[in-house]
Amino acid sequence: MLIIESNEEVKNSLIEVFSLLYEVSEARNQNEGYTKVLHLLPDIILCEISSEEIGGLELCKQLKSNIKTLQIPFIALTLYPSEEQEIESIQCGADSYFIKPFNVEALFLKCNSLVNNRNQIIYKYTNQKKCRKYPDDYQYKRLTISGSCNKILEAILDNIHFDTTLWSKELGIGRTCLFNQIKNITGMTPNDYILHIKMNKSRILLTQNANLMIAEIGYLLGFSNLAYFSKCFKKQFGITPQEYRKNKIPVIPQQNNNKFSYKLKRSLIG
Repeated sequence: MLIIESNEEVKNSLIEVFSLLYEVSEARNQNEGYTKVLHLLPDIILCEISSEEIGGLELCKQLKSNIKTLQIPFIALTLYPSEEQEIESIQCGADSYFIKPFNVEALFLKCNSLVNNRNQIIYKYTNQKKCRKYPDDYQYKRLTISGSCNKILEAILDNIHFDTTLWSKELGIGRTCLFNQIKNITGMTPNDYILHIKMNKSRILLTQNANLMIAEIGYLLGFSNLAYFSKCFKKQFGITPQEYRKNKIPVIPQQNNNKFSYKLKRSLIG
C-alpha cells in the first residue's frame, strides 16, 4: 500500500491502522508518490486530492493512463469535498472517494474489497499463484482484537524484558491463544509482530522527533543494543535509521492555521 498524504497526523494514523495487514509505504506529495508507484507497484493507493504541485486527481489520471499502473486501485481522500470534485475523480479513474474525517472501518473494508477483487481477476486470467485474501467484515471484527494487543504494546514497548509471556499475561489469555490469534490475524508470530510494531513506531519517532538521537529512540523501544536496532530497521525498511532520518524528515512550518485535526475513533480500533 502507498499512502500519499501531506498531513503527518492523518498519515501516521493511516499507517498505524493499515500496517496491521499491509506493507505500507508513504509519500509526502504527488510527485514523490508517482515515482514510488512506478518503483513499488503497490496493491492499492490512498491519496489526498487537494495539494500543491501535481494534484491528486492529475496523478490518478496519469496512473490510470499507464498500462503498468492502471490496474492499481486508487482511493481519493479529500478535506474539501464538492460534487464537481467527486465527478472529476470518477472521470479520472478513481475507484473510490472518501471525505475527511472518514470512518476508518469503512475505508479499511473498501481497501480490502478493491484489492481482493483485483487479485481475483489477476488469478483468473493469468498463471500467477493465488493472491492473499484480505479480511471481510467478519474478519475485521476479529482484527480489532489486535487493537487491544497494540495498546498494551504501546504502553510497554520500552521494557527490554517484554516478551510473549508478559504480553499474554497483560491480555489475560494463554500464550497458545495469543500465538494463534496473532498468527491468524497478521500472518506473523507474536515475536515477529512485536518487532514489526517497534519498527513502525521507530519510523514515526525518527520523523517527528528530530531532537532524539537514534540510540535514544532504540532505547525507548526496548533495544539495549543500537547495532541490533539498526539491523532490524534495515531488514524491514531496506535502509538504516540514519539514512531514513536524513531522507524522510519533512520540513514542518512554524505555524499552520489550517491544521486538520484527525483522531481515530477508539471504537473502531479496539
